[in-house]
Amino acid sequence: MKTYNQFLTTPFSEEVTPKPPESPQEDPAMKSKEKRQMQIKKQVLLKKMQAVRAGAGADIVASHTPSGDMVEGDVHSGQGEKIQKRTKKWMDKKGQKGAPGLDAMKARSAEHKAKRGVKEDKAFNYVVKQLQKKHGKDAVITKDNPMKPPTAKQKAEYAAHKKKIAKQDTRDATEKASSGRYSDRYSNSGSD
Repeated sequence: MKTYNQFLTTPFSEEVTPKPPESPQEDPAMKSKEKRQMQIKKQVLLKKMQAVRAGAGADIVASHTPSGDMVEGDVHSGQGEKIQKRTKKWMDKKGQKGAPGLDAMKARSAEHKAKRGVKEDKAFNYVVKQLQKKHGKDAVITKDNPMKPPTAKQKAEYAAHKKKIAKQDTRDATEKASSGRYSDRYSNSGSD
């Protein structure tokens, strides 16, 4: 069994298959992948150490050999059967006969999307109407009712407010320029 440091220093690809000689240039993407694999290894090892402490020491090993047949294919394998059953049911409701083909599947999914869109539009419109009833028509901003630009009076009020805030600011020019993050006032206080 490998020690903790041996486990962490062994690249993941060497555990599975021997690694060919490295090229002279290092790829930053490979570095980040190796770093991620190192983090995963640490997590796995910590979990194994927890299990050992809990009393499962004999069952823990530092490697894994998959058993069974290798399964290749789509992640959604088996979904085609479900879709065909749904399409067949949809065709029966419509009075159509025969096996569901690609055209029927597309038609069913298009109809489903259209119905779903109508429900979403109804729900959105309901919420907008409730908000308009409570706060007024101009208070609710939508694509049909965009925000109105500020009037000259509102612009003047905002400018006056900014001017008032600027007068209240007692910081010196250096602090204002850096928003107080790197104030020169206090940087040399310890060197006197």
